[in-house]
Amino acid sequence: MSCRWAGVVALVTAGVRVAACLASVAGVVGVVGVVGCGSSSRSGGDPLKDALNPGRRDADRAAAVPLALDPSRPESDRMDAKRQLEPLLWSPAAAPEVKVAILRALLEDPSESVRTETREQMRALLPREPSRAVVLFISERAAEGGWADFVPPLVRSYSRPVPGVPEGERAERKALAALAPGQTPERVAWGLYLDPPDEGQTRHLRWRDVYQADAWGLLARLDADGSVRDELLRDPSGNGNPRVEMLRRSRSVFRALPESAEQIRWVGRLFDGRDAKNASWLSETERAIAGLTNEQAVGLALRHAEPVRWAASCRPEWLGMGRSALLSELTRRLSGRDTYERNADNRSREDRVPERIAETGSRMAWGDVLAALVLDEALSGAGVVETLWRYAEADRKDTTTEYGGVIEWDASGGAFVVVLYPPWAGQRVSDERFIASEDMVRESDRSLAHFHFHVKETGNARFAGPSDEDLAYAQSQGRTCVVLTSLSSRSLNADYFQPGRVVVDLGEVLRPAR
Repeated sequence: MSCRWAGVVALVTAGVRVAACLASVAGVVGVVGVVGCGSSSRSGGDPLKDALNPGRRDADRAAAVPLALDPSRPESDRMDAKRQLEPLLWSPAAAPEVKVAILRALLEDPSESVRTETREQMRALLPREPSRAVVLFISERAAEGGWADFVPPLVRSYSRPVPGVPEGERAERKALAALAPGQTPERVAWGLYLDPPDEGQTRHLRWRDVYQADAWGLLARLDADGSVRDELLRDPSGNGNPRVEMLRRSRSVFRALPESAEQIRWVGRLFDGRDAKNASWLSETERAIAGLTNEQAVGLALRHAEPVRWAASCRPEWLGMGRSALLSELTRRLSGRDTYERNADNRSREDRVPERIAETGSRMAWGDVLAALVLDEALSGAGVVETLWRYAEADRKDTTTEYGGVIEWDASGGAFVVVLYPPWAGQRVSDERFIASEDMVRESDRSLAHFHFHVKETGNARFAGPSDEDLAYAQSQGRTCVVLTSLSSRSLNADYFQPGRVVVDLGEVLRPAR
């Protein structure tokens, strides 16, 4: 019922097997104490069994690790212990203190090859390690050792927001300051964006692209007002660099820059000359956006491109309105519609997410209001409504997952259409969760919005609206989204939502008469 919508950005370092759900596991904040070597085993003198025993206390398992890897033990025994303990480094179920104990012991191994291999594992672990204790340990060791090759993985790790940890207290930031003295983290991220390391590729991605996207994501987060990025993009030293030219073109075409790692990939796909449809779409979009006033361009983002392009063709009068007039038009359309505010999350008054346009309209830029209007227009079409209801019924029957997809404009048919992207078999984790597949994200660059359902129960009103996970998805992807919740056998509630935890209840979508 309470959807957790996760984007597919599970990035795995080549050559290392990582549990698929690693990125979704909550980190444990804190500093792990040093394990004393005077501890004794309680399993018949076999510390390896203690360290591997999931039934023992985490502290006892951590205390057993240095005994199992003690350099005084025969090398064959030590290497066997290493082989059996290393998988715990990649396990989402392993306690942070156990992971730290393993890394600490392996870094102190008398064999240089073991120490070198451990360092490589730490580089691979760092970008997506969920535990702050493990990140702290790796960051401190990299800084102490002067390991300059850890700058790229430190930037990737730092690119992940960590709620509750101030930017100045991030372990990765402190390590970067030690490894790149005299450079701000913004400058370090920019350097990595311009010249990411070439570490090969997998079937679906190049690691240079991964480093580039995460570096830009960190820079965008640290540079909230865009002033640093503007300065960097004006620097003539970037002339001719395809990565700089891509950003300059984004600012020219969309009057906006990408704001996250996912959006840098989004822009890259749109500017990929191999897709002929992108070329014609970009031409139309650039003309439409170029005609906007400076007031209308305030707050423009990638997600606004398709609403602006569509309005230029189908509702040009909307492009003649300023923000206040456009907001009045949206308010008029929503007047009299019932609002169903989500109340299933036990949010505090401070964390409440309002859904009435009277409360949320002040936080919407001109492009946001236009996107909501266009989406409301799409949801009023008979073909869209009929299709959504058909998919909602299919979703309710499928108890392995929630369904979702995209809403887009079909120029050839002159109508909005709904495209379903059921999660892949390996992504069907719960009837209360929708995972957007890579295909859906990749093929929706010119779409109006992403959508998904909350229809596990026929009467699901308390879940009407996006969950915190849904709102995080909109933020990371930079997308306009809509969630449709079952109110009854004849009514769905539609909620528009966008980055910034902004939600607008668009009212009910009634089942077509049969």
